[in-house]
Amino acid sequence: QGFPRKQAIGLGTIPWIVLCLYAWLNDVPKTIGHKNNALYATLTAQGIGAYATLINTAYASFASKFLAMWALMNGMVLFLSPILGGSIYKLSPRLEEHKIIV
Repeated sequence: QGFPRKQAIGLGTIPWIVLCLYAWLNDVPKTIGHKNNALYATLTAQGIGAYATLINTAYASFASKFLAMWALMNGMVLFLSPILGGSIYKLSPRLEEHKIIV
């Protein structure tokens, strides 16, 4: 309530940053057999976006648009082709997890 759009986007990145840090510190990717590439990419994008939008830097507008596009593109690629999307982040394919329930 009363937040500018950019700051609201920045506040929305905080839970993602906390989840990424939790997964990183508890070595979650290794325990499920994945590499940390997706975790590093997500943490970097969300961290830069949070800094830019919460501090309201000169590139805050670009950062907020980038975060929206990042989420949209990841969601589309991982939904339409989970194996291809997973290979981008070096995730091992588990076909039984990628079945769509209709």
